[in-house]
Amino acid sequence: MRHLLVKKLFSGQVVAMLFLALSTWVAVGMASASMTPAQAETRWVSDVPIMDELEIIVDLGFSFDSPNGRIIGIFATSNADMSMVKGFYDKALQALGWAWQNDSWYRGSERLSLTRADTSFGSVWRLMVQPR
Repeated sequence: MRHLLVKKLFSGQVVAMLFLALSTWVAVGMASASMTPAQAETRWVSDVPIMDELEIIVDLGFSFDSPNGRIIGIFATSNADMSMVKGFYDKALQALGWAWQNDSWYRGSERLSLTRADTSFGSVWRLMVQPR
């Protein structure tokens, strides 16, 4: 009798776990199906999207929290021109709630800036997230 009770209880747990796993799988599938291909394939550093044409310089990047908020520095190289890079970030950041104002994007208490420096190695792009 005890063996039957354990067997019944165990099979109920298995059914519950399978149901949970299936519902999670369906929810994830529906969420990814609702994303556009660009959203699904975008690379990210923290919550900052990274344009495909940008090659991140990992050794130069940094991220830390300050008393006033987070500070993130992302550095990358690219041959893409300014209008292409700016156009990507205008569209991507607006979709994430950032608003363009005075040469930077703003969201809540944060500012995101994009600058380019031309070097003998090509253009180096700097994306900075910092408190206002």
